[in-house]
Amino acid sequence: MLNPSLTITYPLLVLWPIFRSGVKRPRAVVRPVALALLGWAVVLAPWTIRNYVHFHEVIYVRGGLWAEIWLGVCPEADTNGADVYKNHFPLNNRRIESHVRAVGEQRWISECKQRAKAAIRNDPLRWAKLVAMRAVDYWVGTALGHRKAGGSFLPQSTDRMLTMFFYLIELGLILGFALRYRSDPKRPDRVGTCVVLAAMVLSFSMVYCISHVQVRFRAPMEPVAAVLFGVLAERSSKHSRAKNVFV
Repeated sequence: MLNPSLTITYPLLVLWPIFRSGVKRPRAVVRPVALALLGWAVVLAPWTIRNYVHFHEVIYVRGGLWAEIWLGVCPEADTNGADVYKNHFPLNNRRIESHVRAVGEQRWISECKQRAKAAIRNDPLRWAKLVAMRAVDYWVGTALGHRKAGGSFLPQSTDRMLTMFFYLIELGLILGFALRYRSDPKRPDRVGTCVVLAAMVLSFSMVYCISHVQVRFRAPMEPVAAVLFGVLAERSSKHSRAKNVFV
């Protein structure tokens, strides 16, 4: 419920233990995977019912993706990120808020969808550049997607510099353990495991790369990164005695 984008990694988290030992020990993974899926459904059921009662359609947590994509491709997206919210977000613009109240949230999101598709279709290269810029912004914390036109490439505030430093250390540690695990000849599944773990992280970040990103959007990624770091560290240890595939 903190962030619906986080559940993009969920199929991979469920498939990973199946990939690792499901063929050799299917019974070892069927029960915990089934319990995980049941828990996921139980947690989301009340909010799904609430959305259906309110909007009269099945919506997974919330359905504002196209509005977010429009915010990431609107005219201000590559010149001054602060103006994106001021000019196009209902909570920051009274004119937009009044329009949303008049036509309804779902109708407004449909309008955003049409505008976003038109902007991408008219200049796909610009959108590709924005996606690439936001990928750097997401992983390094440089706030490239929120700078003013002609601004510096590097962050200008102390907190952003510290954020960038922390992210680079985090990525370096994960990459280092992944390379160590991948080069271990005693791990026959080392390449496949690293690919699946990388896919978990990248699939989550892509939501913000194609829409728009702020440093705070990285918050839900930290628990996932910490878990993957722990898994890689444990499996890279020569003295590991763990036998459970869910470690």
